[in-house]
Amino acid sequence: MNRVALFLLLSIFSFPSFCASWSNGTQTVKNIIWRPGYKGFYVPSITYQDINNCGDTTNLYVIDTTLSEKEIDRLYSMILTAFTTGKKLHLWLDGCQGKYPKFTGLQINK
Repeated sequence: MNRVALFLLLSIFSFPSFCASWSNGTQTVKNIIWRPGYKGFYVPSITYQDINNCGDTTNLYVIDTTLSEKEIDRLYSMILTAFTTGKKLHLWLDGCQGKYPKFTGLQINK
């Protein structure tokens, strides 16, 4: 009985629907999008990673819309910095927003 209860408990807490993870750091900003519900950027297809199998084929990453306005502004500022300097990015990918991978963090690389 205890083994069954332990198994069920572990199964519930060890089965996330998405696994948040960093991208490989080769993403460069090709185009920026800012419209209701979709704030993010496109990357060249060769650097696109859909680690959560969201299903997008347009190479778009979107900012998680559940973040605060201040957090979204900071991420957007980092996107603009990477775009204007041509720097590569690591993205903290944390699930899907519709068919697009959503991110909640960025790292600009040299």
